[in-house]
Amino acid sequence: MIKIVKAKLKNSNFFLSLRNDKKARANSKRRELIKVSDHENWFKKALKNKNYKFFVIKYSRVNCGYLRLEKMNRNYFVSIFVLSKFRKKKIASKALLYAENYLRNEKNIFAYVKNNNLYSKKLFIKLGYVFLKKDGKFSLMKKKLNGLKVIKQIEKIRGKNNFNWMNLLRLAYKNSPAETSKIMAKIYKDDQKISKLVKKLIS
Repeated sequence: MIKIVKAKLKNSNFFLSLRNDKKARANSKRRELIKVSDHENWFKKALKNKNYKFFVIKYSRVNCGYLRLEKMNRNYFVSIFVLSKFRKKKIASKALLYAENYLRNEKNIFAYVKNNNLYSKKLFIKLGYVFLKKDGKFSLMKKKLNGLKVIKQIEKIRGKNNFNWMNLLRLAYKNSPAETSKIMAKIYKDDQKISKLVKKLIS
C-alpha cells in the first residue's frame, strides 16, 4: 500500500540519506555531498517556509522516497525520488498524482528532468507532462492541463465574473433605478429571442 504523509523534523536524516544517495545526486543539479549540519539547518527553516511542501512516500509502512513541492510566484516545481529497490511498483506515479490533487489541479506544475534520465522522462510524460525547453543538461517540463481542468478553471472565473456583474447591477440600480430597469427589460427581451433561436436549433 502506497501512502504519502507530510514530513516532520524527525524525517531530517531520512531526507538527507536520500539526497546524498549516489543515484539521486547523479540526476540532481547539485551533485556534491551535503553535510549533516548544513542539511539540518536548511531542513528546519524549509519546514517553516510556506513555499516548501515536503512529503515522505511510504510503501507498506516503510519509508521509500520523498516528494517535494516548491512554490515560485504562482507556479510549483516538483521533485521526487524513490529508492531503487522500490521501483516498478507505480509508487512515483501515484505520489505525483497525489501532488496534483494536493494542489487541487489548478496550479501550474513544473519539473526539471535530466536529459539522460530516461526513467524520469517516461514517468512525467506518462502523467501528461510536456517538454518546454532545455536548460543545459536538464529539460523543463510542465503538466499539461486536460480539458476537464480547463473547464473547471473557466467555471471558477465565470463565477467571479457573475459576482462582479451583480455588483455592477446593484450600483446602477442604486444610482439610476429607472434607467437600469429599462436596460434590464431590453436584455430580457433579447434573451427571449436567443431562447427562441436555440429552440429552432434543437427542434
